[in-house]
Amino acid sequence: MTPSEDIAALWPDLDYRDFALWELALSAVSTGDQVEGYFDYLRFDRTVSGEAFLNQQIAMEAALAAKYPSVTQQQGLEVSWSSPHLNWFGGKVTMPDYGSIKPKDYTAYLAGTLVPQTHAAGGLISYNHPFGTTDGPRLSQAKQNDLVQQVAAALLPAGSSAAALGSDLLEVGYNLRGGCDLAHHAALWDIMSRNAVFLTGNGTSDDHMGQDWLGITNNWTTSVWAAGTQQQNLLAALAAGRAWFGSLTGFRGSLDLTADGSCPMGSVSVSGVPSRQLTLSATDVPAGGSLQVLQGEVDFAGRQGLADNTEVVASYPASRLGQAPVNLTISNQSASFVRTQVLDASGTTVAMSNPVWLLRATPPGGIPVAREA
Repeated sequence: MTPSEDIAALWPDLDYRDFALWELALSAVSTGDQVEGYFDYLRFDRTVSGEAFLNQQIAMEAALAAKYPSVTQQQGLEVSWSSPHLNWFGGKVTMPDYGSIKPKDYTAYLAGTLVPQTHAAGGLISYNHPFGTTDGPRLSQAKQNDLVQQVAAALLPAGSSAAALGSDLLEVGYNLRGGCDLAHHAALWDIMSRNAVFLTGNGTSDDHMGQDWLGITNNWTTSVWAAGTQQQNLLAALAAGRAWFGSLTGFRGSLDLTADGSCPMGSVSVSGVPSRQLTLSATDVPAGGSLQVLQGEVDFAGRQGLADNTEVVASYPASRLGQAPVNLTISNQSASFVRTQVLDASGTTVAMSNPVWLLRATPPGGIPVAREA
């Protein structure tokens, strides 16, 4: 049996290479008698593996580019030999060489080899589904809170170790993953932010089934304010935190946030003035919904403060938004970060912006060049 040949014959308008072997079933039928059977000598002979798959993907992209000229494609890779899983975005993507790495050494390999290799190749790293790969069931609030503390403690920098293995982004937009809901994914992200760990939050449209992209539980996508669709523009926007993310079925608008007219969303600004002026924009907020502004103190609590400290400091109804930006004055008596989120008419969060950090002194680890205001 050569499934690719069957797919090419049955669906000639589709690329037979863009399919996965999933839920294979071997069955037998009896005409009435009760029988037992055994399947033996099942072998998979893979003719393509490793780096060849990446090259095949590039060939598929070239074919699709002619068919869909309005869509710009970029190649990426999930590094998921073991947990945790990381996404490699952009640059010269290559298949990692895991060699003889043992599971106990995998995290060290990521931090010491894979992440630096990705950065050297011009790419960015996203730390994926921080609470694990399972979809459910939803854990109790107490257990979710415990997981937030455990994962936050693991992701915060320790000694010479970089936060989140040196990643640039963190997957946040999950309605439910690893038993944890969206609020707890956001709480983990906010803990990083209160410690001046600058991770761009992103969405997580991770569809393994290919049957109902809109209808899947975790259908959050990421959008960026970029100078163009070229890879270098997209990477620069992600590195700078010029991104927002939201549910495909709950929000199709845009979000932006600027401080003092010159500090864009994702940036880090240092000033000792007593207050800061925010300019907020949100388009296509669902009818009956609202835009919330959240602020949290940047207190460098580390492992002594493993909980989010954000509070809602302003809220605007959908009727107030979309026509013109909203201006808001907030306190700068202590260092803080500010982000926004969109709620629909039922009060469900359907989109989030990235923060802007409003500090009163340069943080101990400095400010990444991409985030300098």
